[in-house]
Amino acid sequence: MYLYLQAYVRHPELAAARANRDFVLKQVCDAVNTISGVAQASGSSEANPYEGAGELAAALDEFDVSNIFKMMNLQMTLITISH
Repeated sequence: MYLYLQAYVRHPELAAARANRDFVLKQVCDAVNTISGVAQASGSSEANPYEGAGELAAALDEFDVSNIFKMMNLQMTLITISH
């Protein structure tokens, strides 16, 4: 990016340098707009089932409990197999 802009500054009469400058400028503007949209949570998105207050925490708790039971079952299976 820097090199394209530097080439334009040194050779503004070259059409290729101007085209590269315009391309880089558009890419930077698009990137800034995308970052801004993400930061502001603008744009369209589907509803998330965990958007309500406490819903994500409850889902994580359920996930933890589920994994604890799976680990306990695995341990019991391993103990049974080893004896």
